[in-house]
Amino acid sequence: MQGLAADQYTLGMNSAKEEVLSLLEILPDDMSMEELLQRIAFKARLLRSIEQADRGELIPNEQVMEELDQWLESLGHPSRAAISNK
Repeated sequence: MQGLAADQYTLGMNSAKEEVLSLLEILPDDMSMEELLQRIAFKARLLRSIEQADRGELIPNEQVMEELDQWLESLGHPSRAAISNK
């Protein structure tokens, strides 16, 4: 998110409308509709992730790294371990 710090987002218990309005206040006026929709979608994902973390719905780092290696290998790329052993 170019030009916006993460702490500029409202992280309270606001309604979806209030969240979008707070975002609109800090975005430039000359932003395209596509860019605006991308920013709204990003904020929605960010807030959803924070809510999940607050509920303790986290994925351990080791699991993420294992899934990343599996994904890389499925695409024909070397795993992170193979790269680091070079």
